[in-house]
Amino acid sequence: TASRYESSFKYFIKYVEGSLFDWQIGDLMPSCEAGDIRIRYTVQDPTDVSILGQVTNVDNLSSTSSTVAVEPFQSKIGKAVGLVHQGYHSAEEMIKSEDHDSFVKACILRVLLILWSEAVCHIIGSKIFHFNVSGAKVPTQFAMIVAVWCFCVGCMWTIIWGMNVDGIFLLFTSLVFSAIVVLHPPPLKKKKIA
Repeated sequence: TASRYESSFKYFIKYVEGSLFDWQIGDLMPSCEAGDIRIRYTVQDPTDVSILGQVTNVDNLSSTSSTVAVEPFQSKIGKAVGLVHQGYHSAEEMIKSEDHDSFVKACILRVLLILWSEAVCHIIGSKIFHFNVSGAKVPTQFAMIVAVWCFCVGCMWTIIWGMNVDGIFLLFTSLVFSAIVVLHPPPLKKKKIA
């Protein structure tokens, strides 16, 4: 039986769906009637999976419906590792695949952070310091973006992993590029005369 909270939540969702999304695909095609278009969804679980983990519990191994509990195992350096991949794969292949996926995600996030850093440089430079950031020379703009990027990534790494060489190096690099910006500042905004 559903609790009062669950029932209230279901009625709220029905209300939202009825008021905000009160249209159907048939509304876009005048010749369609309700029921003309039917869509069926099914979930196809993979038949073969590869699991990297540690078996912790086995129930009824001799029967046809046995239950096996698998948990992440502790690596030599104390990290919990547990992976599930579709199909047959060796442990080495699974770890290489996860490493590659992690690398791609990190690269995408770093590129997005560079774009964010560029926007932050323009906002801070124009609003706080009254610089014409767009009028700055390319090396100065580059130094500003790298300084902000290194500072953000260095702070994140220091927060996540504590004081380490990489985080300290990025924070130091941020200071170096900030010094370059101070030595070669962007031009000030021209004041508008009324």
